[in-house]
Amino acid sequence: MPRMTSRTASLAILLLLVVDSYASPHAPAALAAPRALQRPNPVAMRGGGSSVKTLDAFYDLDGTIYDGTMAHCVWNFIRTLPNPFQRASKALQFLITIPFIAITAGIHEATACALLGKVALRGVKVEDAETANLAVSQYLAKHAYPEVIDHLKLQQIKGRKVAVLSGNLAPLISRFCKSIGCETIATDMEQEGG
Repeated sequence: MPRMTSRTASLAILLLLVVDSYASPHAPAALAAPRALQRPNPVAMRGGGSSVKTLDAFYDLDGTIYDGTMAHCVWNFIRTLPNPFQRASKALQFLITIPFIAITAGIHEATACALLGKVALRGVKVEDAETANLAVSQYLAKHAYPEVIDHLKLQQIKGRKVAVLSGNLAPLISRFCKSIGCETIATDMEQEGG
C-alpha cells in the first residue's frame, strides 16, 4: 500500500471538502446565489456626479452575463472599426500585446485593463468608435445567457435597481448595459489631447 504523505493527506481532505460542499443542500457562499440577489440590501455608492445612487443588485459581465471576457469585447471592437488600415494595425497590436497583457492581468488587473484600452482606443475617431461600439453591443446581446438576462429583468420588475459591474472598458459595454436597463460600473478611460 502506498505511503500517504502530509501533502497527499491535505489534498485528500481538501478534495473531500469540495465534493461534500457540492453534495450539500447548503452550498457555501461561492456556490450559492449572491446575497444581493437573495435579499435586497441596497448599497449606496457615489458615481459620476455628486448625487448618491442606490443599487440593489450587481451582475458581473464577463463570464456571468455573457460567455466571454474583456479580450472578446476588445477584439470585436477592433475587427469592426470602419477604417481598414486602422483595423489591421490595431489587430496586429492586439495580437502582439495580448501575451504581455495576460501576464500583467495576473499581477494587477487594472493595469492590464488600461493597457488593453490603450491598444483598442488610442487614435480612434469618436465616430469610428461609435460604429464599433454598436457591434460590441450586438455581440454581447448575442452571447448573453438568456437565463441571467431573465433573472436580471425579474429583479428590475420587482423594483430593484440593477448594475452591471465589470473590469471591462466602460466605453465598450455601456451601450449594452443601457439596452438592458442597467447602470454601468466599469473601467473608465480618459481622452488625451482633447
